[in-house]
Amino acid sequence: MKKSVLAAIAAVLVLSSISNADLIWTDLNGIPLPESINLDIGGTIDIGIYSDGSPLSYDGISVGGDSSAFADIVDIQPLTDAGSGAVAEYTDIGSWWTIETGDAPVAGVHFLVTVSGNEIGQWTIEADSFEGAGDYDSLLINVIPEPMTVALLGLGGLFLRRRTA
Repeated sequence: MKKSVLAAIAAVLVLSSISNADLIWTDLNGIPLPESINLDIGGTIDIGIYSDGSPLSYDGISVGGDSSAFADIVDIQPLTDAGSGAVAEYTDIGSWWTIETGDAPVAGVHFLVTVSGNEIGQWTIEADSFEGAGDYDSLLINVIPEPMTVALLGLGGLFLRRRTA
């Protein structure tokens, strides 16, 4: 009983936070992401763009990141409820993508954005509607070395220290 009450409260909190934003970064299940996430060098991550489905937020969306080489958008794919005629095209303006839909979609995760990590650093990705009515969200991506590389470097340091002692 307590678990179901806690689950219901969590669901209400998640839905209320989503209902207050027109565009937000989510996981593929529609759960909002924290302000920053980690990504391994050479790895990729799939993140979703959630919209509440209001027509004003869906005349079109620009998606892109800062001009650093730490990470990059590999691909953007429309999902099933993105509306008819949904299209994502790469534009050569600082690695920005333009997303347009044929009609206003229902609320949900509408686009799958694949990001790759290129080198250690921080990269900010943004989603901004063409309407500019506050439909904006950004996400900080920390590109980090993969855990095995860090572990091997640590072990190598221990062996070097032991050898010199």
